Amino acid sequence: MYLGAWINSTIQLNINKKLGFLRFDSNQSYWSWGQYSIDDSGNLVSGDKTRMNTIDRMTLYRYSNSPITIISTVDNGYVIVTVFDGILESYKKSDNSDSLLPRGGLHAFFISYNKTETSYNINFKGTDIYQISQPNMTISSVYCDTTDIYIMCIVSVNNKITMHYVSIIFDSSGVVRSRKVISDVTGLSQQSWSAKILPFGGFILGLTAYNNIDNNTYHYIYAYNISNSQIPLKSPGPFLTNYFGANAITNNNTFLLALPYAIDNISWSLLTIPVPTDYGYDNTLVKQTIPSINSIVNSSTTTLNITFVYNIALSTGNITIYKASNNSIRQRISATMQEFCKIDGYTVSIKIINSTFNEYGEQYFVTMDSNFVRRIQTNEPLKGIHDGIWILKSDNFDIYSDAILGSARLTTDASKSFLKRNQLSYIDTLLVEFAHKVPIHRSRLSTNYRFEVLNGQIAIPIHIDMARNKTERSSSKVFSDLNNMITYKNITTFSSGMTNDLDQDYGFKEIKNYWNEHKVQIIIGFVIFIIFYLILNYKFKSKIFEAISSAILGLPNFILSVLFVIYYSDDVPELYWPRYSTK
Repeated sequence: MYLGAWINSTIQLNINKKLGFLRFDSNQSYWSWGQYSIDDSGNLVSGDKTRMNTIDRMTLYRYSNSPITIISTVDNGYVIVTVFDGILESYKKSDNSDSLLPRGGLHAFFISYNKTETSYNINFKGTDIYQISQPNMTISSVYCDTTDIYIMCIVSVNNKITMHYVSIIFDSSGVVRSRKVISDVTGLSQQSWSAKILPFGGFILGLTAYNNIDNNTYHYIYAYNISNSQIPLKSPGPFLTNYFGANAITNNNTFLLALPYAIDNISWSLLTIPVPTDYGYDNTLVKQTIPSINSIVNSSTTTLNITFVYNIALSTGNITIYKASNNSIRQRISATMQEFCKIDGYTVSIKIINSTFNEYGEQYFVTMDSNFVRRIQTNEPLKGIHDGIWILKSDNFDIYSDAILGSARLTTDASKSFLKRNQLSYIDTLLVEFAHKVPIHRSRLSTNYRFEVLNGQIAIPIHIDMARNKTERSSSKVFSDLNNMITYKNITTFSSGMTNDLDQDYGFKEIKNYWNEHKVQIIIGFVIFIIFYLILNYKFKSKIFEAISSAILGLPNFILSVLFVIYYSDDVPELYWPRYSTK
């Protein structure tokens, strides 16, 4: 770093942008690279750093500084692909016994994500992915990128007379899966073709050339699939372009080309050339999802299914469901959670809890990390689904329900901390977090602040008021949401903040209102009692009956008084039931 700036450096973003980037620099003697990320406060955090000599004393290779390409891999690592020269002149044998050894080629170095150690390796291990065995041949250019499952490189090899192009496909362990010569590059001089790897497999060869006859600049492109067969384009070209022939490939497999300058030589526009694409997920390996893109979901949606074109096995990545309006996480599932992830051949099924899609008129999007699943046959990690692709919409309409009184319990450790702090403030903050994370309007949540201590754990009573209109979640559904988000807090936003203090084994339990539950039976019993009393009083008028009837009439009063103290003493400060104890 010089004067606060990195110079002569190459920056490569991780395939998962949240994991930061790799910085690479070099000189004639060594390479060095380091991994960096941005923390939640926006600070740059430095990770693994490695230095490697450009001369390997074991293989006698000399790695050149150019051309070098750096690729992000599906398993969140990186690959550095570089040209190497064969045996150094000072090490060649006079009898030419080393003439069968490689005279150069391509070498790949594999870098795992987020190593913990710092190393300064004299010989950092990699693997050859292409070797030149004949003299007077050099590699002129290298274009590499990650496809849905493998890494693909297009290499131009020059023998000073003719340019040849070779496609190389290899996996994340360095095993070369395919190495083919591209034999049908025709039409113009084979010099100076550039290559671009298509996101869904295959590649494009392109060339910008000036036509001396009509004094225009044209761009020629040829598209190929992963088997090196040409793909017919709807518009075969050539295409008029500007002097630079500026072009790019978008994530949806569209080729963008700069058109000639406008008359004022200031403005210009883009030509879009579609290339055969996928099933709509920016991933040719994902064949279908249920629900599909833009489908309707609600609280009764209990499963997400993703079907691939290969037999798959679970790996290590995550599937995350976000609320689109504020990018908050509704549910995050790791492939290692067997309770939530099931595989059936080509399809993975994800269990969804009822609180995930619980808001009326909201949009959600589902992302799948690369390396969430692997292809069984090759054990290669598969590419995921990035944000903004798999969008779902909710249409929740709830049936009216009465207000509900429930309780949430703190963990043992959180209960000890609770008793030493401002308890009213703690409960207020907890209710604010409930309102934000469920979500529910804060005015519908209330408490009398009279917590209960049982077996060393605090239980806090919470009242859920009835919905104010039909678009709001009913009190019974909010009760269910709270129970689910506490029970499964490790996969919801309840895993952070004050809600993480809640006991997931307890969940959210209803505090019974016995009058509402049994009022019909009580009223009927009371009416029957009055009728019998009047009949008996009419037939037996005596002092003994008056004494018996007074006792009978007093018994219900005694029983109801005891029940009142048991269940409602919290609401009357003068009453206190011994089971509520803070000791």
